Amino acid sequence: MLKSASVLVPVVLLGCGARDELKLGAASHSTGSMIVGAGGITSDGATGSSTGLSTGSVATASMSVGAGGSTSSSTGSGGSDGVGSDCPGDGAAGRGPNMVCLAGGITTFGDEEVGEPLRPGIMMPSFWVDETEVTVAQYRVCVEAGVCYEPHPFHETCNYTDDPLFHPNHPINCIDFGAAETFCAWAGKRLPNGDEWEYAARGAGQAPRIYPWGSAPADSQLCWQRETPCEVGSFPQGNTPSGLMDMAGSVRELTTDSLIRFSLLQRVVRGGGFNADWRLAPRSAHRGESTEENATVRTNGFRCVR
Repeated sequence: MLKSASVLVPVVLLGCGARDELKLGAASHSTGSMIVGAGGITSDGATGSSTGLSTGSVATASMSVGAGGSTSSSTGSGGSDGVGSDCPGDGAAGRGPNMVCLAGGITTFGDEEVGEPLRPGIMMPSFWVDETEVTVAQYRVCVEAGVCYEPHPFHETCNYTDDPLFHPNHPINCIDFGAAETFCAWAGKRLPNGDEWEYAARGAGQAPRIYPWGSAPADSQLCWQRETPCEVGSFPQGNTPSGLMDMAGSVRELTTDSLIRFSLLQRVVRGGGFNADWRLAPRSAHRGESTEENATVRTNGFRCVR
C-alpha cells in the first residue's frame, strides 16, 4: 500500500505491459510522473520545481502490477532498474529491437550537489527507452524516407555527411529539437521528459544512483573531456544496470523540458557531453544546461522513449 510521502514506502515495479498505450502526435504526449503525498497520488505535469522547468501537457497512463503479478522492493543506495521481461511488442513496428523496458517504481529525483532539490516519493510508470542514442545510420533512414531533414555539417564534429559510411554508428548530432521530435514520431516514439530521462539514468529507490553506472566519480566510464563524440556503446563500464548506454557523455540528450531564457524558449539537455570538463556535469540529476529550441548544436543528440 502506498502511504504519505512522510513515511517510507515500498517500491512497486510495474511491467511495461501494465500501462495503457499512448497515441503519438505532438511532443506533449509525455508520460507524467506521480507524486505520492498526503493527499494520495496526483499527476505532476510541471516537474521542474524551483528551476522553472516544465514538461508541458502530460498524458498519464493507468497502471497495475505486471501480467506476471510480480513486484519487487528497491531501497538500496545504488538505485534499482526493474527491467520488464513480460513487455509485449518487443521488436514490433514502432518499437524496434533495441529498446529497454523500464518497470515503473517510486524514486527520488534531484541532487543537492548540483543544486537540484530532492523530490522524494515520485512514482514513475513503466516505459520503453532506446538502448543507445539515435545513430547517424538510423537517422539517415528517416532522411531517405523523406521525413527528416538532412543535417548540414557546419562543424568538423558533425557526424552526418553525404558519405553513408562515415560514422554510421556515432550518435546523430548537429540537429535541433524539431528534428529530434520528428525522428521519434516517425519511429513511433517520442522524446522523453526530464523525469523520464533521469529515471532511466538513475533507477528507482529512495537513494538512486548518482551516475548511470553507480556512485563512483566520473573518470573513464564515459566519453568526455575530448573534442568529438564517440561511437555508441564504446564505454560499457558506464552502462546502467538495465543496459542503457551513454546516458552520460558523448552527446547531450534533448528532452521536452523547457524554460524561458533571454526571452527565448529553450529545451533542457541532459547527460553532459563529449566536451564536458566540469566534474559534476555527468551526474544524472544535473540539468543546468539548455539550448534554444531552433538551434542546431554540435554537442546535442537524443534518444527516444515510448
